[in-house]
Amino acid sequence: MPHKSFFWLLLFHCVLAEQVVLAQNNLDKAIKKFELNEYFSAIKLLKKIVEKDSNNVLALEKMAEALRRTNQSPQAEQFYQKRLRLPKLEPKIWLNYGKTLLENQKYDEAKAIFEKYAEKFPADGKNWVRHAYKAKELLQEEPIFEAKNSTTLNTATSEFGVTIFEQNKIIFASARANTKKNYEQLNETDLEKTQNQLFSAATTDGVPINPRLLKDELHNTLNDAPVSFSGDGKWVAITKNNFSVGTRPTLSSGLELTIFLAEATEKGNWTNMKPFEHNIAGYSSGFAWLNEEGNEMYFASNRPGGAGGFDIYVTKKTNNSWSIPSNLGQKINTSGDEITPFLSQKTLYFASDYHAGLGGLDIFSTINKEGTWTEVKNLGTKINSSKDDFGFVYDTKNNYGFMISNR
Repeated sequence: MPHKSFFWLLLFHCVLAEQVVLAQNNLDKAIKKFELNEYFSAIKLLKKIVEKDSNNVLALEKMAEALRRTNQSPQAEQFYQKRLRLPKLEPKIWLNYGKTLLENQKYDEAKAIFEKYAEKFPADGKNWVRHAYKAKELLQEEPIFEAKNSTTLNTATSEFGVTIFEQNKIIFASARANTKKNYEQLNETDLEKTQNQLFSAATTDGVPINPRLLKDELHNTLNDAPVSFSGDGKWVAITKNNFSVGTRPTLSSGLELTIFLAEATEKGNWTNMKPFEHNIAGYSSGFAWLNEEGNEMYFASNRPGGAGGFDIYVTKKTNNSWSIPSNLGQKINTSGDEITPFLSQKTLYFASDYHAGLGGLDIFSTINKEGTWTEVKNLGTKINSSKDDFGFVYDTKNNYGFMISNR
C-alpha cells in the first residue's frame, strides 16, 4: 500500500508538472507573438491562458495591451482592471490603464489613475492629468471643422493615407482588394498579413465617388502609402509601410516606415523611384508631405536625437540633394508620437498622442510666424474623438478635406 500510494502521488505531480510546462510554453509563444506585433495571434493564445489561470500577471498585462493596440479599448479596460487587483504593479500599468480610460471617455477615472502614475513620474504624469482636464474643456468648445463618415469611400477594412491629387481627385490606400473574404471573416493570420494598395477616386463637391485601383495589376505595388505629390505635379514622396488592419498607427504598435522619392507622371504614377537619402537603417521615416515646388518636405521619424517616439522634421532640396533633416522643436514634438504633417499656407496640421486632447491621436495645428511656430491648438471635437484621428489634409480653395479615424 505505501508503494502504491507513493506511485499515485508521484504520477499526479508528473501530470501537474507537464501542465505547468505546457502553460509556460503557451505563454512564451504568446509573448513572442506580442513582441513581433502579431497582436491578434497573441490575443488568441493569451485568452486561453487567462481562462485557465485568471491570476497570471504577465498574461493579463500582455492581453490588456494587445487589445489596446488593436483599438479594442473597452475589452482592454476589463483586463487592466483584473491586473490592478493583483500585486506588484509597475507604473507603466497605471499609465496604459489611464490611456485606455481616456479612449473610453472616462475622463474623471483617467485623471485619478494618472495622478497615481504621477507619484512615480511627476512630469509625465502631470501631462497626462492635463489630458483629462483638456478633454472635458474641449467638449464645451465650439468646433472649428465638422467631420462626416465618407460612406462612398469606406469599407469594412482599413482606408488611410488620403492625398488630394489635382482638382477633384484623391488618392488613398485600402486593404479592400487584398483579400477575397469579408473583413468580418478574417482570422488573426489574415489580419496580420493583409496588405494595402493605392486607389484613386473622383470627387464632386468634396464627396469621393467610384474608387478604383490607381495602377493596373501589372504595375501595381503593395504597401506604398501614404503618397504626397508636389503641387506642380512633378515629384512624389512615397512611404513604404507595414500597416496592419486593426492595429493602431503608432511606434509602440510596431509601425515601420521608409520614404522613397520619384518623378511623377500622369494619372498619379511615378518612375525612377529612389530611397530618401536621409533614411536611417533601423529607424522609421514616413508620412512625407511635399510643398508646391517639391523642394521642401515634412515627415515623421523616430531617428536618434528627437524628443521621443515619432517627431516631425523638415528637409529642403538644393539641386539634387536634400538637407540634413531639422527637428521642428519642442513646441511641436514631444516624448510621444507626432505624425502625418500637412502644411497649408503657413499652418501646419499634424497628429499627436501626447499633446493634450480627447484620447489616442488627436489632430492639431500651429502657424509659422516669422520662422517661429505658435502655440499648438487642438482642432476640437468634430474632428477629434477619444480614438485615433490623424492624416488631416485640406483643400483651402474648395473648403473641404479628409482625415483618418478608427472611431
